[in-house]
Amino acid sequence: MGREGSAPASLHGDAPRGEGLGLALVRQIAEAHGGEARAENRREGGARVWVDLPSK
Repeated sequence: MGREGSAPASLHGDAPRGEGLGLALVRQIAEAHGGEARAENRREGGARVWVDLPSK
């Protein structure tokens, strides 16, 4: 656990890179609910992720 107000180590590049399963799971859940998920790399680093779900 980080100290209060600090970012997790992974946000600072101190942790190993993930396997990319997070977005795959988000996409699968969104599609199961009739929506979609997509992502794009940001030039300044990181990624931007959108999740669109239909309203009831």
